[in-house]
Amino acid sequence: MKRMLGLGVLALLVLAPGCGGKSPSSSSEKIVYQSYSDSNSRPGGIYLIGADGKGDTRLSNQPADSAGPKWSPDGRRIAFFALGAKSSSLFLIDSDGKNRRRVLTGAFTDWPAYPAWSPDGKRLVFLRGKPCDTGFCEARLSILTIKTGKVVDVPHTSGVVFAASWSPDGRTIAFCKGLTMWLIRPDGSGARRLTAGGDALPAWSPDGRRIAFTRMFGAKSGIYLIRPDGTGLAPASKESGDFTAPAWSPDSREMAFVLGGVTNGDICVMPLSGKKRCLTRTAKVDDALPDWQPLPAP
Repeated sequence: MKRMLGLGVLALLVLAPGCGGKSPSSSSEKIVYQSYSDSNSRPGGIYLIGADGKGDTRLSNQPADSAGPKWSPDGRRIAFFALGAKSSSLFLIDSDGKNRRRVLTGAFTDWPAYPAWSPDGKRLVFLRGKPCDTGFCEARLSILTIKTGKVVDVPHTSGVVFAASWSPDGRTIAFCKGLTMWLIRPDGSGARRLTAGGDALPAWSPDGRRIAFTRMFGAKSGIYLIRPDGTGLAPASKESGDFTAPAWSPDSREMAFVLGGVTNGDICVMPLSGKKRCLTRTAKVDDALPDWQPLPAP
């Protein structure tokens, strides 16, 4: 269970500690993340923390074994999945814990997990497959229309690993299979390989200009950037250390990410031109998969 709720295919990464630097540009936004704890004093599940590191709070009214949280485009709701004894379900919930709603349930051999919103907030793309020791096996991407409950598979995505990311214009989904990043349209057309391998956890910038992702080098990893046309591949920062699971700030100038191994991961933030600053520093706790709250539409 811990491996499933943690970093999945990245579970063998051991990331170096160390924090410092400037505060994020805004303290009003929240970063949502999942946490697994070996301590009875801090239950696992989904947490929210200010981008300034204040107000670390467990989301109320969440089911047991909740994970994979993602903010809605309007910054008001959170999508996530929760594991049961023989099934997995996708949920929506307000950021204050109200109006929890189950939108999909799948049996053990066809678990839905790791949802990501479409830019219009009407659909979720999610991973669907069979759980195994390293995450999910025999998995593919599917899309749920929230209003109707209709689910369709995205063709040509079998072998997908972990979560996907929808482009801000809604035309393209970034995902990784076989640790190679691909772009594909929601109807399964136009599939195009973007990277050569060793990559996971893509995150499309809100301005649509870049995709951040985790690149693995044996037992180490780092966050890289690439343009949707395949050019401009470069590290996200000159900061030393191993990082994973990037999540963009609303202005596309900063990132939240994970620093630490599966037994002691921390949520940190970093301007692209600055130094990292860690928000969580809790022993025997694996904090993972951050997502930065979008700015509500005016």
